[in-house]
Amino acid sequence: MNFSIAFVLSLMGCFITLPLFFRYALFNDLSGTTKLLIFLFLIFVSFAPVIGSYRYYETYGKYFSLIQHTCHFLFISAFILLSFTLIRDFIWLVLRWTTNWMPSPFNMKVVNPVNLITLSIALLCSSFALYEGLKVPSIKEISLSSPKIDQNKKIALLTDLHISRTTNPSKIKGIVDKVNAINPDVVLLAGDIIDDDEKYLQSSLAELSKLKAKSGVFFASGNHEFYIGYKKSLDLIEELGFTVLDNQTQQIDGVFSVSGIPDIRTAKRLNIPVNAFEIDTKKYNVLISHSPFRIDMPFDLTVSGHTHGGQIFPFHILNWVFNDFLLSGIYKMNNQGILYISNGSGQWGPQMRFLAPSEITVIDITKQH
Repeated sequence: MNFSIAFVLSLMGCFITLPLFFRYALFNDLSGTTKLLIFLFLIFVSFAPVIGSYRYYETYGKYFSLIQHTCHFLFISAFILLSFTLIRDFIWLVLRWTTNWMPSPFNMKVVNPVNLITLSIALLCSSFALYEGLKVPSIKEISLSSPKIDQNKKIALLTDLHISRTTNPSKIKGIVDKVNAINPDVVLLAGDIIDDDEKYLQSSLAELSKLKAKSGVFFASGNHEFYIGYKKSLDLIEELGFTVLDNQTQQIDGVFSVSGIPDIRTAKRLNIPVNAFEIDTKKYNVLISHSPFRIDMPFDLTVSGHTHGGQIFPFHILNWVFNDFLLSGIYKMNNQGILYISNGSGQWGPQMRFLAPSEITVIDITKQH
């Protein structure tokens, strides 16, 4: 995570930690020194994204990954704790207003044990979120059918790997091994695969280059490929032996094709064309589009990512606001085609996921009789 983004997150973090101080420390029977130490710790947590930003990569040396993961864990744990606390207190107030038996939410004899329970649950959920973020994703299978297919096709979809200097190459190896084991007809990489300077990615990219498919591995760019350098990213992908499909179509066999477009929002902002395709509607046509949009062209299947499924609850709500679709899953397009939005196989920023598990998507397309 670069410094400017980390700094903005840290400023937002103050709005997380100050309410926590108010609810968990200020009204407790604690000494002034203890309250001050808690306050300073929460300020430290607020600025944890800055402390773990790339600016200090050389300073921390071999301990950078550990320090960054720790900082992100503390920050997200505070975020989850605040979310749970707000939900809890809202329910508490509603019950107090509507019943006669709920005690005051400022009765510290009652609040303290409830706070302890809430804190324990939040830490447990945060630990689970860290596990979910660091582990190799599970395979999620999707079944579709079409009269255009004369023999079954198996598509493996990977998106939002966000390979960076803190990505563990063993995780990329685990993902590649799982994909290769299913022996797919094609592998589709739906953007946000590369998310750092090439010099930090050699081990992870060496593992990624081992991806195999009967008819090839195909890539379309996401917004993060633009952030680190569009041409540089495409060159890296081609050096791995994969086919870049930004504004291009690849015929797989007589009845199957794959097309790709660069990330729509970013391309439009940078005045990079997103070309229309001449596609044969008699064939089964697949489109890779990193960001999910309603595309009027007659593609039978569009695969996307970008939303991360929300990644960490309650960021799900922001995804609902800023995207045309809900978080992830299967949607029917206006042209009667299918859109599939993946939760993604990695994550951006904190290597954590809560109520939005990562996935390796396997799409089986069978002949419809």
